[in-house]
Amino acid sequence: MLLKEFGEPSWNYQVIRFLDERKNDIIPRKDRVWTVEALASRMAEALATADRPVPLYLKALAGVAAAKEPAQVAFAMHCFWTGEFRIGGLEGVLTTEAGWLNGREVTRVTWDRSVLGFEQLLEHAANFECADKVFVSVEGDRMAASSRRLSVGTLDESYRRAKLTDQKRQISGTPFERLNLSPVQATKINALARINPKSALNWLTPLQRSDITNS
Repeated sequence: MLLKEFGEPSWNYQVIRFLDERKNDIIPRKDRVWTVEALASRMAEALATADRPVPLYLKALAGVAAAKEPAQVAFAMHCFWTGEFRIGGLEGVLTTEAGWLNGREVTRVTWDRSVLGFEQLLEHAANFECADKVFVSVEGDRMAASSRRLSVGTLDESYRRAKLTDQKRQISGTPFERLNLSPVQATKINALARINPKSALNWLTPLQRSDITNS
C-alpha cells in the first residue's frame, strides 16, 4: 500500500524520501543514496529547505558531499599541528590534514568557497602565522596569493600525508580521542577540544555526546 501511495516500484533500490505534513516531497526524490555522507547531506538539505535548523553534527557527517564549492590548498608553517588547530576552526573549512610538501610541514585544507572566500582564508592563515608558503591547486588561487606577496607553490602529487600519530594532536589525551569521528568532526573538535570542549560537543551526534558525558 505504501509503495503504491508514493508510486514506488517494488523492485526499486531503497529510497528515503523527506515529506511535509501533506506528504509532498520537501526535496526531490532520489534513490541509490548509499553512504552516511550522502544521506546526511540529504537530511541537511531537507531541513534547510523546510526552514529548520541544521545541527552541526549533521553538517559534519555530510562532510565534503554537502559543500557547494569544495576546494583544496596547503599552507606551510613552522608546525602543521598549529595549522590544524587554528585553521580547522574557521567556518567554511571542512577538513585539515598534517602533511609534507617540498620538505616542509604543511596543513592541507579542504574548504567550501561558497562559505569562505580564498582571500579570507589567506588572511586568516596569515594572521595565524600559518602561511609561510601557500601551495595552490588552481591558477586563480595562485594569482590571489601572489597579489598578497605570499610565496606560492603547487599542491601536486609530491604531497605526502604525515603519519597517523601526527594527525589531530589536540584531540590526543582528551575524552574525544576514543570516539569514531568523521573527518569534519575530527577537524572541528581538534580546534575546540582543549580551548572550548563544551562547544566541541555540538559537533557530536547525540549518541557520541552521551558516550562522552556519561563516561
